[in-house]
Amino acid sequence: MNPYKAKIKETIQYIDSHLEQPFSLELLAQRVHFSPFHFHRVFLAMTGVTVMEYVRKRRLEKAAWLLHHSEEKVIDVALCCGFSSQQVFQRAFKQRFGLTPRHFRNRKSLADSLNLSSFSLKGGLYVQPKIFVKEAFTVIGYAYTVTTKNEQNKHDIPLHWQRYLQSDQLQGAMPPSREAHVELGICTDFQHEQETFSYLICREVDESTAVPDGLVKRTFPEQTFAQFSTPQVSEAAFAKAIQETWQAIFTQWFPTSGYVHGGEMEIEWYDERSDGEKKQMDLLIPIRKKA
Repeated sequence: MNPYKAKIKETIQYIDSHLEQPFSLELLAQRVHFSPFHFHRVFLAMTGVTVMEYVRKRRLEKAAWLLHHSEEKVIDVALCCGFSSQQVFQRAFKQRFGLTPRHFRNRKSLADSLNLSSFSLKGGLYVQPKIFVKEAFTVIGYAYTVTTKNEQNKHDIPLHWQRYLQSDQLQGAMPPSREAHVELGICTDFQHEQETFSYLICREVDESTAVPDGLVKRTFPEQTFAQFSTPQVSEAAFAKAIQETWQAIFTQWFPTSGYVHGGEMEIEWYDERSDGEKKQMDLLIPIRKKA
């Protein structure tokens, strides 16, 4: 079995057997000897959800089962499933199932039809990167805070790009890129416990470039990158091809590469290939040799 899949399966089994205990990304990553960032990306690629989102879903599903199959008090169900208080539990439960715990318990037909989530480990297409060292670089662009909760980032980031690409004013405010026809999307400032990160729509510029109003300037250090190209596909299939490439990187390439994720950022590289009838772009991930 792929060693990464074995580690994620081990994590899932551990979570499912200890839902009453407190979890953190750092502690779960430590159990399988991954850095928190690398563990976060591998778990997300292999299951389709973040590890803390998985914990939340499993706790709520266990709570729903207990409400239906036992006579335990709501507060006892909440504590048994790892919630800090009845209030926190009720809020999360209603958000997940649309009913309070008490109303859910009384709706036997709904409880009988409860479909507990199953999380299969995903595969992907074959990818082989170019490895290179990129010198320190500076970008200027627009910064957005996005969340991975309920996969909201997959909805919000395309919307940010859509607004940017449809606005001559937003594009016109950007300084010229050091490389013609290149736009970058950079994921950085990951807050794993809060499940948020910063997403930059930006261009690489000279370090001395002035920052226009409303934009931000960031400098990133020299790093070794693995550069992956997505397959050439139609516009309709482009978003899916990007997601499948991310998936393949963490489920297929990393486990046998001898490398681990090397930094708190990732780059989406869009150039003239992204404008043609058959679209393609690159994903750049900082890497370092596995200890």
